[in-house]
Amino acid sequence: MKTLFWFIGPLLMLVTPLARGAGTPDEKLEEARKLSDAGNHREAADLAKTLLAPSLKMRDGTRAAALSYSVLALRTLRADDEAEAVIEKTVADFPTNWQMLTRAASVLQDLPHYGAVIDGKFQRGQQRNRGEQKMCQLRDRVRMLQLLDTAWTNVTKDAKATADDKAGVIDWLVLALGNGSGSYAAAWRLQILTDLTKLPDYDEQEGGDEPTSGYPVDEKGEAVFYKAAASWETAASDGERLFWL
Repeated sequence: MKTLFWFIGPLLMLVTPLARGAGTPDEKLEEARKLSDAGNHREAADLAKTLLAPSLKMRDGTRAAALSYSVLALRTLRADDEAEAVIEKTVADFPTNWQMLTRAASVLQDLPHYGAVIDGKFQRGQQRNRGEQKMCQLRDRVRMLQLLDTAWTNVTKDAKATADDKAGVIDWLVLALGNGSGSYAAAWRLQILTDLTKLPDYDEQEGGDEPTSGYPVDEKGEAVFYKAAASWETAASDGERLFWL
């Protein structure tokens, strides 16, 4: 019996890691959740990332949840650069999937919007006073808007998308447009038409981080009132985009 135990024991040790994550995508997702709850965030992130492979067939809801689980686990590990890389790879792998694009925008919002340039490369998050400190809040806002703009284009083309699906994308567009402009003191920022064709550089805040107060006025001192544009494409400002939604 002792001989049999010493033979089977090492074999079980080899099989168990290989079996981890086996099963359906939903079962793997649940395993990733349990790993994270147990504090095994690296294993949880790695398992959740396997569900993001384009070759795997699963519900979009399951894949979107896998993206959230992966990014959350990586954030807990303070692996913010890796989390951003996972988001961007997902976007590249699913460029027309409105559910994945919307989820990518939502988890991008949760990343720290600062970092530092170290050895010529921007590294997101706290860097313990190393390198040149940089902000990227407006850069991330523009990236969110890019993703959500594409998501909106595709959800309107999806014959299976429900009214609630479309409303969900609109909700995130409203949040992204109003990000940093949610109070009357910051409403002046909505006069700007954000260029969605390019990302601003790190720390290129275009005045968006400058303190101000009061409601926006024009050159005559009259209050600026936003109106709904005829369409998203013809809006002259982010305020007109917001009211069109």
